[in-house]
Amino acid sequence: MINNIVFFVASPLTNRDYERYGAEIFLGNGFNVCFYDVSPYLYPELHKKSVLHDRYDGDNVTSFYSKHEIIGSIKDLSKDTFVIFLMHYRVNSFFIYSYLSKLNLNYAISILNIIPNYPSSVRVIARHYLQISKFKPSAIISKIKNIIFSARFAKYLGIKSPSMLLLGGKASINHHQAALANVETKNLWLHTFDYDNYLNEVNNDKKINSKVTKKAVFIDSPSPRFKKDALIPGISNPLTEERFYPSLCRLFDEIESHLGVSVQIAGHPGSNHSLNPEYFGGRLTFSGNTCEMIKGADIVINRNSTAMNYAVIYNKPLIFITSNEAKKSNWLSSGITLMASSVGKIPINIDSLDNINWNDHNKIDKDAYSWYFQEYIKSNGNGQKYLWQIVASKIKELY
Repeated sequence: MINNIVFFVASPLTNRDYERYGAEIFLGNGFNVCFYDVSPYLYPELHKKSVLHDRYDGDNVTSFYSKHEIIGSIKDLSKDTFVIFLMHYRVNSFFIYSYLSKLNLNYAISILNIIPNYPSSVRVIARHYLQISKFKPSAIISKIKNIIFSARFAKYLGIKSPSMLLLGGKASINHHQAALANVETKNLWLHTFDYDNYLNEVNNDKKINSKVTKKAVFIDSPSPRFKKDALIPGISNPLTEERFYPSLCRLFDEIESHLGVSVQIAGHPGSNHSLNPEYFGGRLTFSGNTCEMIKGADIVINRNSTAMNYAVIYNKPLIFITSNEAKKSNWLSSGITLMASSVGKIPINIDSLDNINWNDHNKIDKDAYSWYFQEYIKSNGNGQKYLWQIVASKIKELY
């Protein structure tokens, strides 16, 4: 019988995380809940420099600063523990999965919030990593390690397959982390964290004031002003405040002029904005209610945030943006393009706003939205249940 749920997380835990990871739901189902934050060891810069205005400081979260501490904590886990990984299997986390495998504990990996990506194969991955002329010797070694310690080869390194895959839309099963599974792994089809927030809105049954001025909502990302993911090794962001925000405000001016809306900002949880930041042109900026804001919006502006899920759920027109700086980064530029094309859109370059047919950007491709909903948000028949309640019930049923 499982009595304890232990979450492994690789970024500092926030109050928002505590809620969206279902801690209270598990507690309500009779489980003990702990969070093991391994970011101090795996990603020390992220742990030290992340600007968190809502850091969770409950007594059921433990931060680990050394490999020795992490291994010790794993060895202390009892047989009535179920582990949920909210972090990927890769080179730096191999030892965690390895020691957990030696204990033969049941565990699940979360593949809930994925985004459109190019299909990959061993050949494609190898060609990407082994373009030797582009790398220094240390980088070549690092890339080779990434191949060896990829999920598809984990079983040859003694890694126990997960007991469950926690899956969102249909595309989740094609994510590279799903290669950890074997025939005994249970595929638990759920939905994204964003859909849980949508359920909260449904249950709150708030009415949108139809008399307010028509509005557009910009989905904020932390960069370039606030550092978060860019503090993780291997991830960089080419955007600068000096170039990005002035161009963004010019875009807002154009949208307000041509579409007759007032632009508001849905602040990212990893950001810490004032109510009317100068860098957004003094526009109203709110944090913590992105779902509600998009529900009441007439149009949504996005760069590469997964919060576009709300626009798809509520059938709101989407405008995607890119920039000259973004195009310097292959991962950022291609990510924006893929996300936009998945719902039938072409990104607007905010550094070049000439000859834009704004009416084209104020339309919805209903077939594309329906496809995206199934592929990336929710594909199961679990109705309107919260995802972690489904997980808690399944753990009780199986273990």
